[in-house]
Amino acid sequence: MVPIAGNGQGLTICNMKDVPVWAFHGDADGTVSPYGSITPIKDLKNCTPKPGTTPKLTMYPGVGHNSWDRTYDNSGMGKESAQYDPFDMSIFDWFLQYSKKNISVNLGGDKSITLPTNSISLNSTANSSNGIKSYSWTKQSGPSATLTNANTATVSVSAMIAGSYVFRLTITDNTNATAYDEIKVTVNPKPNAAPLANAGSDKIIALPVNSIAISGAASDTDGSISTYLWSKSSGPSATLQNTDKATLNVTNMIAGSYVFKLTVTDNAGATASDEMKVTVEGANKAPAANAGSDITIKLPVNSAALQGSASDSDGTIATYSWSKVSGGAANLQHQNTANLSVSGLLVGSYIFRLTVVDNEGASHFDEAKVIVNPADLPALPPAGENSALRSFKLNAANSSVSCGLSGWNDIIFPIPVKTSKSYTLKDSTGQLTDVSLTLWNGMNGSTVIGVADNGSTFKSTICPDNVMRYTAYTTGNCVMEVNGLNPANHYTMEFYIGRSGSGSRKTKITVNGQSQTIESINNKSNTLLFESVKPSNGKITFSFGIDNDTWSYLNGLTIREFDLSSARSASANAEITESLELELSQASFTVYPNPAKDRLFMKGEFSPGSRYSINIFSLAGNLVYRKNLENELDKGIELDIPNGMYILKVQDDQGGHFQKRFVVSK
Repeated sequence: MVPIAGNGQGLTICNMKDVPVWAFHGDADGTVSPYGSITPIKDLKNCTPKPGTTPKLTMYPGVGHNSWDRTYDNSGMGKESAQYDPFDMSIFDWFLQYSKKNISVNLGGDKSITLPTNSISLNSTANSSNGIKSYSWTKQSGPSATLTNANTATVSVSAMIAGSYVFRLTITDNTNATAYDEIKVTVNPKPNAAPLANAGSDKIIALPVNSIAISGAASDTDGSISTYLWSKSSGPSATLQNTDKATLNVTNMIAGSYVFKLTVTDNAGATASDEMKVTVEGANKAPAANAGSDITIKLPVNSAALQGSASDSDGTIATYSWSKVSGGAANLQHQNTANLSVSGLLVGSYIFRLTVVDNEGASHFDEAKVIVNPADLPALPPAGENSALRSFKLNAANSSVSCGLSGWNDIIFPIPVKTSKSYTLKDSTGQLTDVSLTLWNGMNGSTVIGVADNGSTFKSTICPDNVMRYTAYTTGNCVMEVNGLNPANHYTMEFYIGRSGSGSRKTKITVNGQSQTIESINNKSNTLLFESVKPSNGKITFSFGIDNDTWSYLNGLTIREFDLSSARSASANAEITESLELELSQASFTVYPNPAKDRLFMKGEFSPGSRYSINIFSLAGNLVYRKNLENELDKGIELDIPNGMYILKVQDDQGGHFQKRFVVSK
């Protein structure tokens, strides 16, 4: 471009940096000041980056406004001022040495980001018919930042902070022609995050307590908390203190529901609120417990269910707790529910207490009585007569092991599923009888039944060691049936159950629908005794099975037969009835220890030189022991009878007598 007598504006001259410029002006021009050319050329030379072609200025000394002819007819050549650029070539030749540069770069529109985003990628679009040789990114203005890949078409800018940046990309093609473009990137500050307010969890108090401290809290992720402000949103009258603190103190509250609001403000003026509820209840009223009605049972029933209940007029029942206040041994189950189950009860009176606690901690209790009466006693056999007519002894065995004892019947386990096997039983003398045993296996294929060996060291005090060594086991319920019994007689069935090992497993024995349980693991001294068992059509059905456990066991049993004809009933029952009455009036005589294990001793005013008749009866009325003694009461009575409760009757030859109840527990 060749401006003649130019009047350029230097403020925008850098827009011409890629255009070759040769200005001509007369220094005596009175129409357009020579500085209309001097200043723009000077400013153009100072552009950054420098123009691709250095701008030129030729000044004609003494020439006025007409510089045109001298320039375009070349008449001014050699007549220029030496202070400026020479007019050393035809203006037309100068024109012809340049052509329009075919090079450009475009960075697109300005960009903006917002912290915490502090990086950006800037892309470019560059063109040159001669091919791009190099890229050069620079930061023209703005705060600190890190430029990565500044020599490529795309620059990555990171570590930026809030402020305004100007970045320039300068490109150079293979003819060293250059072009550049600039882009502005604005980094906005991170928006203020509102604080978080926490007024705390809801609270409940009960009069007479009428004050509370409410602990609030607040946080601000990008600043700090400047102020706290508590207020009452709803509720009855109350006095608020420390309303500008994190913890609010409230006093003079009355019954009702309050809502308190905590409002916090951060250092940037943002606010947040949270509310919590305080319930002020009236004075708590104690709950009412009801242990249910008193219960009376009669052996052999030895369990009871107590139906308790409770109410709370101003709240709810939080806990139930049953306990035994008085009475003998018993097993308590479901002690922390309204309904208590008790089992293993003995003859006597029990008191059970139900204590309830409401949701405010107030408690109340009520008690119920359970009376356990003795079983109805069958007739006793006449004195001096062996009470058992005969007995049958059975032991568990398999095809390869047996107890090997005379008078015992080997019962072989297992038998195939869904089958049965029958045995003709011999009595304890070894004589075959018309009594038979049928073993049923009605269980499914996944139920286990077999015989285990406890080992030769598993010694017993309740039956021969060989019987206790082998035990039948099952994971289900093994049923057996005795046939051919006398329907007119009564029977006792004593079961021997023991398995070596550790822990606890209980076996349940059921005879004619009545069940008892016993601990099986390492049991060598306790038996289960069923008395006064009456056959139905000459048949007694019994089984052993699991009781909330995995395995149950049976080593053997003894079945004893008693003749309890009606002719004996009146006198025998009268004898037992008398024994209960006499026991109450003869407190001066005692027996010890009670419970007894192997030997029972008597203490009282015995007549010297007298002879004594000792009789022991079970509560079912069976005579289990008889012996005559002479001045030997101090030696005690050797007990070889199963666990249970018994009646001891002692009579001397002078007509004196006393009776006591005692327990055998081995």
